[in-house]
Amino acid sequence: MSKVKTSRDIRIGTSGWYYNHWYSRFYPEDLAKTKWFKFYAENFNTVEINSSYYHFPTDAGVKKWYKSSPDNFIYAVKANRYITHMKKLKDVEKQTNDFLATVSQLKEKLGPILFQLPPSLKKDFGLLKEFLPLLKKQKKIVFEFRNKSWHSEDCFTLLDDNNITFCIYDMGDYQTPRVVTGDMIYIRFHGTSGKYAGTYPDEMLKEWAGWIKNNSKKVKSCYAYFNNDSNAYAVYNAKTLINLGQF
Repeated sequence: MSKVKTSRDIRIGTSGWYYNHWYSRFYPEDLAKTKWFKFYAENFNTVEINSSYYHFPTDAGVKKWYKSSPDNFIYAVKANRYITHMKKLKDVEKQTNDFLATVSQLKEKLGPILFQLPPSLKKDFGLLKEFLPLLKKQKKIVFEFRNKSWHSEDCFTLLDDNNITFCIYDMGDYQTPRVVTGDMIYIRFHGTSGKYAGTYPDEMLKEWAGWIKNNSKKVKSCYAYFNNDSNAYAVYNAKTLINLGQF
């Protein structure tokens, strides 16, 4: 669906990095928790921030993220649930503007901003069109629709017309259509055996690596994040995908 596009920037990481159950599975047993992020950033060049969904990020917190990461590191940031789940995009101009202003302090390290809409929110173009002007200054916006009614051609066209990325995701026995909208690809792997659990077999990841290679030629950038944090599967799957695709 997208037409542009020149150089490719493919980044693969995990959704979050601070999980106690990653101790000894990913983080060395003798490594202090205060050094966990540094260790993570030595292994991956991007992370999807999930804490921003539960708590509005602070100026101090965002500046700390900026200072603690390497020069070439990119953060994807998930929009706060007050905007997406509690208010469901209605009457949130101030909260949205404040959120965007805060995360903008990541400067060149700010990557995609993810708006995940709840399963209870069915397709409502009027609602979405009313909300989109709040995002007009942002270059990398992603929408993840958990209600399948949004997974339709008219929705894909609306997103593409506004240079907004449709979030492709895999969760248990359901996978969204692999549709590319806007000038970016964004993929979330939520786990093969249910929400945030289950590991992806190498054969499946090999197929994904091929798909990413082929379709990333159509866009400027591609981001993929593993959210199956159970047993640190996210880390292993992300590393495997990177190796299989030589990304």
